[in-house]
Amino acid sequence: MVNDEVILVVDNGTQVHEDCANRKVVVSADDAVVVLDGPCGLVKATGRNSVVEVGAADKIVLVGVDNQVSFASGDPEVVNQGRNTTVSEGGSAQY
Repeated sequence: MVNDEVILVVDNGTQVHEDCANRKVVVSADDAVVVLDGPCGLVKATGRNSVVEVGAADKIVLVGVDNQVSFASGDPEVVNQGRNTTVSEGGSAQY
């Protein structure tokens, strides 16, 4: 689901590639691949075994299991409360 303020990824196994446009992102799906170009606001991963790549983010929050989040540029605030989850600089998203 996408609207003017939030990108919500809920369907397991889905693939998304679009412009983040400063929106909030919530990935609650399992086994998702999400690539969001440009700047995002809050990025939150709560599902399992998903890959989330963003151009940039204000804040990244991980509370799921086995998720990987990457950002192309910037210095986001990171809150990692997940299990076996990682945040790193890089990925294929464009800033």
